[in-house]
Amino acid sequence: MHKLYQNIGQKLRLLAKAVFIFGAIAAVTIGFVMMVHNKGVEGFVTMFGGVFGSWVCSFLIYGFGEHIDDTKRLAGKENEE
Repeated sequence: MHKLYQNIGQKLRLLAKAVFIFGAIAAVTIGFVMMVHNKGVEGFVTMFGGVFGSWVCSFLIYGFGEHIDDTKRLAGKENEE
């Protein structure tokens, strides 16, 4: 199998962390810029809504990576890669 598809569960879990970090930084930055430009409530909602949305999305991606690893382990195919 091609190396790109080896340890896909681990790669998805890493992607989940990156999605959360990038999304949280982007949401806080955009929210702060909105607050500076006299859009306080919208900026506040953007900050916390964006961080929360990134958190939820990262849970879904991370959970899928865990599911793949658990399925491989149960099928006994963990070491076949």
